[in-house]
Amino acid sequence: MKRRIIPGVVREQAVAVVRPDASVQDAVEGMAENNVSALVVVNADGAVVGMVSERDMLIRVLAQGFDPRATAVEDIMSERPETLRASDSCQDAIELMLGRGIRHLPVTDTDGKPIAMVSMRDLLLSARDEINAYMAAECENAFAPETV
Repeated sequence: MKRRIIPGVVREQAVAVVRPDASVQDAVEGMAENNVSALVVVNADGAVVGMVSERDMLIRVLAQGFDPRATAVEDIMSERPETLRASDSCQDAIELMLGRGIRHLPVTDTDGKPIAMVSMRDLLLSARDEINAYMAAECENAFAPETV
């Protein structure tokens, strides 16, 4: 798959973010409001410093018996997450996600600020579209009249 992350898989978009000093409760509310399962954690300059997911909240907060209102995002986030650039390929993203067990990756600009989020689901949908286009072209070629 030679598609680039932007615009081949996702569009540049507003990314759901949270500050490190926010409570886990605030992060949960942000996820619900944005209908997402992971947030990018950004510093005061808006640069990516971490990621927090539903899984982090379940395992690092609820399963440990911590209070989501009293637990800061910085205490449970994954620090210095892997990121992608808009020009990275789907192949780059898939290899990184599979190799590291990651389901969401922020796409950043040259200043390290998030410009999109790509998920494993986004990559699967993109692959499906590419396969369907390939199959349609193959079928069209298979039934095309032969030229002599």
